[in-house]
Amino acid sequence: MSGVEYKHQASVTYRDQWGGFTGNPRTFLANYNTLLKGKHGLGVNLVADEIGLTKTKLAVINYNYRILLNEEKAHFFTVGLGVGFGNTVVDYSSFLPIGLPFDPSLLNLTTNYLKINAGAAYHWKNLLVGVGSTQINGRAGSNGNYLLAAHFFGMVSYNWNVGSNFTITPRFYYRTDLNVQTTEVNALFTYMKKYSLGIGVGNRNVIQFIAQYDVKEKFRIGYSMEIVNSKLNNSFFKPTHEFVLGYVLK
Repeated sequence: MSGVEYKHQASVTYRDQWGGFTGNPRTFLANYNTLLKGKHGLGVNLVADEIGLTKTKLAVINYNYRILLNEEKAHFFTVGLGVGFGNTVVDYSSFLPIGLPFDPSLLNLTTNYLKINAGAAYHWKNLLVGVGSTQINGRAGSNGNYLLAAHFFGMVSYNWNVGSNFTITPRFYYRTDLNVQTTEVNALFTYMKKYSLGIGVGNRNVIQFIAQYDVKEKFRIGYSMEIVNSKLNNSFFKPTHEFVLGYVLK
């Protein structure tokens, strides 16, 4: 998606999922994307992720090529590839209660691996459709300690202009690792290209609330909260929080 929607785009994101649970997923993401000479999209993604005993770090460089379908730059097709490296550590020693001896059979396992992503997007005026896959070379890691799996994604979004100051953007997302499937539908309501509020639902009992503020159509501050209404009946008190700081230039 580098350069598909913005000529320059950069952001940092922090996600704290099910905050309050021991070993809950926490993710830090930083990225930068740009469009060169109207045809070449370049970007870089940096990810640090923790869940339970597992810590992962990723660095990926992205490239895509834009194919104009007419003389208007609002109608085009892009195909892209991402290549990078990942490191995953499973730290069993962090699971031991203080004072207990460490079992030498529980080694700290480290896996280094190549990561290859691919995707394509179609853009026509206010419509955007995208498909992609991460870790398409899914296999056991370099030393066989950590199993990698390919994940597949699809999305559709549309900017519906209602008058001169109001925009409604419905979106649909689909994700699967060929084992678990996740779908999500949300809508973002934007006033004067500055103030945005949104709401969404997912098939895994997820309810999402979104707030966003754009400063001079360049700087972006975003926050979202997700609540999972499960049989545990406790996620209302331990929701997922996500914070975003960004820079965008169309």
